[in-house]
Amino acid sequence: MSNDKSQAADFFHVSNKQAKPFEIVDPFNPSNTLKGFICRKDGPFGGSLFITHVNQVKLNEPQKIYGVPKLLYPYVDKKNSDDLEEFEGAEEIVPKKKKVPGSCKYKSSFQTDDNIVAFALTNKWNGTNILFFKYYDNSGQMFVSAKTKGSATLSDTQFGDFFALTKEALFGKNHSERTLDISHPPEVLHEFFKRPEIQSISCELCGIKEPHLVKYDFDIALKPLFMQFKSGGNIEPIIDPNDTHQQLFEFVNFADMCHICKERQKHDFALNDEYRKKNNLEIRYEYNHFATEGAVLYILTKPNRLLGQYNFGNDWIGVSNRKLYKIKPKDIEEVHWGTFGEKQKSLVEIAVKKLRLREKEFSKDSLREELDIGPKEFKRYQNDILQYARQYFNSMPKTSKSSKTNKKKK
Repeated sequence: MSNDKSQAADFFHVSNKQAKPFEIVDPFNPSNTLKGFICRKDGPFGGSLFITHVNQVKLNEPQKIYGVPKLLYPYVDKKNSDDLEEFEGAEEIVPKKKKVPGSCKYKSSFQTDDNIVAFALTNKWNGTNILFFKYYDNSGQMFVSAKTKGSATLSDTQFGDFFALTKEALFGKNHSERTLDISHPPEVLHEFFKRPEIQSISCELCGIKEPHLVKYDFDIALKPLFMQFKSGGNIEPIIDPNDTHQQLFEFVNFADMCHICKERQKHDFALNDEYRKKNNLEIRYEYNHFATEGAVLYILTKPNRLLGQYNFGNDWIGVSNRKLYKIKPKDIEEVHWGTFGEKQKSLVEIAVKKLRLREKEFSKDSLREELDIGPKEFKRYQNDILQYARQYFNSMPKTSKSSKTNKKKK
């Protein structure tokens, strides 16, 4: 066990303490149990799995399942410790004297060892992330399962009927299916199933039945975001050429890319502003008060190394450093903490719910991470935030972690 845990921690790039054991029943293959470790640290490997056993049989070779990387801010002065460390020493595109109050300046360089050839801006769907992944038993039989961002599995919880809604999105409202048929996969998973080099596909479960900040005009759907490779976790964005909110650009230079990102921010803010005026809504950080949450930026490269045993050809491009960036309109991004009132309390409630959903430890650091605010703002209202968060956390119904509630009964 200790050797398995050390190997898992090495894969996650974390300490042994942040590699937590799990044992769950596969929701899509209920006769299967999976055992291993999950990464509990946010970042490029947050939520990743290191599977050591299938059906209580130790695997000849542990299987590494890459989780969904945490989205980063691509700004100079966004007060987020992860981003400041990542961009240490990079130059600013906009001189300080030209800074517009309330604005954020883009970095002129993004860390990558590979040759940048293009970048993509895709719609940032607002819902719950569902990661479908392949795994194998010792006989080589392939299975497909799914998990939420911070959990080793997919289940219905007090925070939402995520498994039931995922099945509805896959099979329809009157579904009776439970398993994923490898020979006849649902349309949204077709490409993922047929490509042996792909390990997982990240989708957003969103719609009216899964309410968040953005108001959608459909009940429930799985929106494909990107696929990840078995070798190295390289990321390939899924771009629908018929969707005007998903755009692929040739990379000219960083200034050009940052200009296009800023124009996207303005465009998305205008969409939200028009939506609020049409529906007589104020700018409030609440459910159904926005038309869009913004975009995700993929910086696409031609890797300088071979990607495992598969030949992708000379035309393949993707994200080779597992770093994705969030490009949000200012009305979603600028959460003001001038006071600690009802608006701020609602943000704390959302953050606490995410901690519980992702099975993360409740602490000052994890709470600030989920609130996504800078150290100065957090320090100013730290006592109020922590007091209200503890009160709200303690008032929530207590449930066992999925690693225990989903164990197969003997």
